Amino acid sequence: MAISAGNRKGSSSVFLCMVMSSVLLLVGILGHAAAGTASRSYVYSVFDLAGCSVLSEYDRALKTRYGIFGFSMEGEDVEELFCSYAEKSFTDRDGKINLLPLKIEDIKVDISEYSLTNPDLLEGQIIEHMSYRVVRKSLKILEALAALKDKDTQEPGEKSPEARRGRTLRSGKVIEELPSRLLQGAGGRLINIPDLPLPGEMGRIAYNQLCLNLYILEYFRHGLDDNGSEDTFFFNEIEYIICGRLSDEANRNIVYLSLLAFRTLVNAAHIYSDEIKWEAVTAAAVLAGGGVATVAAQAAIALIWAGAEAAIDMSRLEKGGRVPLIKTADDWRLDLSKALEGDTENNGLQNEDNDGLCYEDYLFLLLCFTDREGKLIRCMDLIQLNMKGLYNEYFNMSRCKAGFAYESKVLRKAVFPGIFHFQNGEFSGQHVY
Repeated sequence: MAISAGNRKGSSSVFLCMVMSSVLLLVGILGHAAAGTASRSYVYSVFDLAGCSVLSEYDRALKTRYGIFGFSMEGEDVEELFCSYAEKSFTDRDGKINLLPLKIEDIKVDISEYSLTNPDLLEGQIIEHMSYRVVRKSLKILEALAALKDKDTQEPGEKSPEARRGRTLRSGKVIEELPSRLLQGAGGRLINIPDLPLPGEMGRIAYNQLCLNLYILEYFRHGLDDNGSEDTFFFNEIEYIICGRLSDEANRNIVYLSLLAFRTLVNAAHIYSDEIKWEAVTAAAVLAGGGVATVAAQAAIALIWAGAEAAIDMSRLEKGGRVPLIKTADDWRLDLSKALEGDTENNGLQNEDNDGLCYEDYLFLLLCFTDREGKLIRCMDLIQLNMKGLYNEYFNMSRCKAGFAYESKVLRKAVFPGIFHFQNGEFSGQHVY
C-alpha cells in the first residue's frame, strides 16, 4: 500500500519528537547529576567557611599569653553559631536567582572529644607553634635554648620576701579543678625503658619532645627567672612541671636534690677517670684503712669528694653561674683535703666560670627525662591557674575546646523536567585548630 506524503511528514514529526524527548531527558539527567555534585561541593565549602568562622571565636588572652587556640562555649552554643553562619550562605536573596536552592534540615555538633585537656590536641598545637623556631635554628640543644632568650644571661636580682619563700596552692576547690586532678593517674613520672619508642619513631618523637621542652622554657618561669613578673601563681613553674608538688618550696627542693645527685654521679665518674684524683683517693683510703686501701673506703671517699664538688656546682648554678656537664681537671674547684674537712666555702661562682650549662639548661635535661603526658598535664595546670588569676576567674581547661565535629542533613530542591522534589544529603566533618 502506498504511503501518502502527509503520512510521511507525520511519521517524521513523531520521530523527531521522540529524538528531542530523549535529548531533553538526557540533558535533564546530566543537569540533575551536575546539580547534585555541585551542591555537595558547595555545602562542604559553606560548612568549611562556617567552621572557620566558629574557630575565629577563640580566647584572645589564651592565644596571646601561651600561643594556644581554644574557645569556651557549650555544645549548644557552638551548634547554634555554626548553623547561623551556614544558613546565611543558603538563604535566598531578593532579586537573585538561586541555582542551588538548599536548606539545612538538621545539624548536630559534638565537642566532647576536643577538650584542651586532651594531651594530644595540646601537644599538636605546641609543636605547630614551636616548629618554625626550631626549623630556622640549629637543633643543637644549647643553640636552640639560646635562640629563645631575648636577653643576655645575668645573675638573678634581689627577689621579694614572697618570691624567696614561694607559694603554696591550698584552695581545695581550685586544686580539684586542676587538669592533673581530673586526669588522676595520668603522667607525672620518669620515663621507663619499656616506654621508649621503637627505633623508627625515635626521630619524630625526639623532635616533638624538643618542641615541647623549648615551649616550656619559653612560656613558664623558673626559680632563677628574674623578669620581675608577678603574673604567675607559682614562682617555680618549670620545677612544678618536673615535680608536680603544690608548693614552690617542695618543687625547688626536689629539683635541687635531683640536680645534686646528678652532679655527684657525674663528678664521681670524673674522679674515677682522672689518674691524679684517683691516686689522691687511694692515698686517703690507705690512711683511713690503716695501711690498706679497701674498695669500700675508696668508693666512700670518692663519693664524699664528688658530693662536696656537687654542692659547689649547685651554689654556682643558684648564683646564675654555669657548670660544665662533663668536667675536666681545669673545671674542678675543690681539693680532697677540703672536701674531707667539709670546707666548701669560697669555691662557688668565679669570674672565669662562663662555660658550661646554666640552671635553665639543667632544667631542660630534667625535662628530657620527664614523661610527655606528665609535662603536658602540668602545663595545663599552670595555664589554668594563671588564666584564672589574670584574665577570667571562670576559665577552665576542661571547658576550653580546640575544635568540634558536626553531622548535618541538607535538603536540595531538585528540578527535573516537569518534576519538583527534595533530595536529602548527609554531611559530616570536623574543624580543629
